Amino acid sequence: DVLQVCHRQGATDSKIKANSEQGNDIKGLCEKYPSITKICFASGASTATFFRKHNKEWLETQGAFTFASDQATQKVFAKYIPRHAKAQSRSSSGSSSSSS
Repeated sequence: DVLQVCHRQGATDSKIKANSEQGNDIKGLCEKYPSITKICFASGASTATFFRKHNKEWLETQGAFTFASDQATQKVFAKYIPRHAKAQSRSSSGSSSSSS
């Protein structure tokens, strides 16, 4: 879980009260277990947004992350994705064809 503590009504992330959440130490977990090579946000953009909110300094560390090229990841983490990686991602998501 990205959040260790939060206050909300119901079960959806949209009901989490602003500034009531405390992030889990994901960075510490990854440092303790260096075999972790991917962080995936199965429940979508809201979870990724909470991760971004509580890990800004880590996200700003050059080379710490390689971001997926899907649209949701690009949107949530746009600030942290180097410009050359964004351009490369857009060019690789287009269709390609070859002729013989």
